[in-house]
Amino acid sequence: MGRGPTHYCWHCYAANPVPVGRCAACGEAIEQPAGVTYSEQLIWALGHRLAGTQMIAAQVLGELREPAAEGPLRALVADADPFLAAQALRSLVSIVGVDGTRDLLEPLAESGPPAVMRVALHALGEVR
Repeated sequence: MGRGPTHYCWHCYAANPVPVGRCAACGEAIEQPAGVTYSEQLIWALGHRLAGTQMIAAQVLGELREPAAEGPLRALVADADPFLAAQALRSLVSIVGVDGTRDLLEPLAESGPPAVMRVALHALGEVR
């Protein structure tokens, strides 16, 4: 018989075999707090240990144009894998516009990783 589903702690993202109770890693409650909105769940997912989860969360936050995601998306642009950073930048532009992200776009258009550079150049309307 295979392993059951993995449940991730709301506080530290540690994998746990049960959906409720105390996290084996940090001791906090595994489950999300009551009243968490969909946007808050997506923002939480930006810090997830699974890159696919982060990527989908970044994409959906951009589609929703969720202003509360600006800070976490900016952090991903700076520190994430280049493909996740590119999606975070794309979503950030969707949320706050080119003028609100120009401080990121201009330097990344000059010297960012290729995937990020393409998003920056596209957002700035430049073709190179």
